[in-house]
Amino acid sequence: HDDKQEEEEIDINNPRVIGGKDYDQAIAYFEEKNYKEAVSCFSKAAEQGHTESQYRLGVFYSQVQGADQSGTEALKWYKKAAEQGIANAQNNLGLRYLSGNGIVQSDMEGESWIRKAAEQGLAEAQVNLGYMYLMGERGVAKSDTEAMKWYKKAAEQGDASSQEIIDNFNTVLESEQEWVKSAAELLCRIEFGTIPNK
Repeated sequence: HDDKQEEEEIDINNPRVIGGKDYDQAIAYFEEKNYKEAVSCFSKAAEQGHTESQYRLGVFYSQVQGADQSGTEALKWYKKAAEQGIANAQNNLGLRYLSGNGIVQSDMEGESWIRKAAEQGLAEAQVNLGYMYLMGERGVAKSDTEAMKWYKKAAEQGDASSQEIIDNFNTVLESEQEWVKSAAELLCRIEFGTIPNK
């Protein structure tokens, strides 16, 4: 009996469980397209520390036109959920830092939050980090190796665009290798009048 009581106490202290009833009710309202009540229930759950509700409020405030003119509500909820380890919130917060949307722009903060989400296995964040490495943008040093590492992780989860990027990269790499070989052969012909052994 004591083990069961101890297990319940652990659940009570878990921010993913606290507010769960309000969250479930919010989902039901959302599915009924009763968004006003859904937001009300998400808010109740989020205020209790329910991380998924915090994330969903961030999405609501960032996507519903007129709901959050300044961007501060979306940012508030993304940050709370991100700090508690919700990968989608971390990625969205990172993108906000990169763009300066509702927050002071910071490449370092943006990359840090996106990396946290990517390391948790969020394919979208892995694609974002891969792009940053591929382009050498946002304070990240250009690295084809790192870019392909992150794109591969996303592709392994079924992200078709990442697989396409990898395939295109490999095609370009093969073409470049062929071009270098052809250029070397041409230089040898010009320089020595011969073609090196293949």
